[in-house]
Formats: sequence, C-alpha cells, structure tokens
Amino acid sequence: MKNKRMKQLPLLITFQLFVSAALFAQAVNCEVVTTQFDTITGIFEHADEKLTLTGTYNKNQVVFYPHEVLEYAILQKDGTPMHYQFISHPSNNRYKSMRRLVDGSLKLYMDKVPSRSSVNPALPKNSSVPQYVTVYYLASSSEDAVEISIYNWKAILQNRLADYPALLQSIGQKGFRFKDLATIVATYNAFRRQEIIPKKEVEVISEER
Repeated sequence: MKNKRMKQLPLLITFQLFVSAALFAQAVNCEVVTTQFDTITGIFEHADEKLTLTGTYNKNQVVFYPHEVLEYAILQKDGTPMHYQFISHPSNNRYKSMRRLVDGSLKLYMDKVPSRSSVNPALPKNSSVPQYVTVYYLASSSEDAVEISIYNWKAILQNRLADYPALLQSIGQKGFRFKDLATIVATYNAFRRQEIIPKKEVEVISEER
C-alpha cells in the first residue's frame, strides 16, 4: 500500500504543478484610454515607467509611454475594472503607475512601496523578505500629487477642502478619519459636482422632480 502511494505521489505533484502553471499563465485583460481618446484592449504585461500590452487588435506588443496614457483599467475575474493612471511622483517627478481609488475634482491614488524595515520576526535573525506598505497620494491632476499619511492628512485636507467648510468640520470625527480617506474625497467630489452645475440647469432639474 505504501509503495502504491509513493508511485502516485509524483503524478500528484506533476498535476499540481500543471494546475499552478495554468493559473499563472491566465491572461489579464487590460483596457487603455489614450490621451487621444482612443481605446485599446489587450493583455496586460507590466507597467513600470511605461505600459506594455500584448495580444492587441494587431496581435503585436504595444508599448505606451506615460504621456500617451490618459488611464487604463485591469479587468478582474468578475469583470470589475481596477483603474490606474501614471502620476508624477512628488519625490522625483518621474511618472509612476498608481491605482486610482477615487476619481473627480480630487483623485485618491494608492501605491505599494517596499517597507523600510523588511525583517520578518518569524524568520531567523538577519533574514529578510520583501515587504510592502500602502502609500496614498492626493491630486487634482497628474502633476500635483502629494503623499498623504496619518501624520499630515489633516493639514493637507485643510488646504485641499478649503471651499467645503462643512466637510472640514467633520474631519477627525467618526466616519471621517484617516481610514476613511476614500469617503472624504468622494464626498468632496460630490460637493464639487453640484457646485459646477449651471443655475439654469439646476432649476430645470428641480422642476422635473
């Protein structure tokens, strides 16, 4: 019985490796909107200082530079898009792809960066593994992003939300803390959308209601 199991083991390992390789090779669909407002769909390869797709309409590899990309979306298994943009990093002014969490007058971005301390307590002394931390950026355009953290978020919001005093008064209260950045930014954007609607258009909407 033991020998039979030993014979089956290599087959089992081979099958598991085959399944893992198949999952790893699954294509990730990506939709790019260029600054010329063209939409190009292909298979996402990578995005560092530029964006690379394969399997596009002409079946060739296509490389986009930051100034050519308005935004792009990676489609998850359920079809839900994860939106990204190239943002000028405030520390070096080099463009970097970041996930966009909130869009509108103010945009909230999320990035993953290597942790300054990569030591894992569970590993032997002097051992380390790559670890990443989440960093947020607030911007009104791709050129004016500012890093926002638990240490400076209130000061930054005081400046960026100056035209919405009611929201500023809620900063720091339940539902409007650092962990609620996305909610705060989305609330401000909703306010701005109402601000820019022409008065005549508002009156027409009111009459229709």
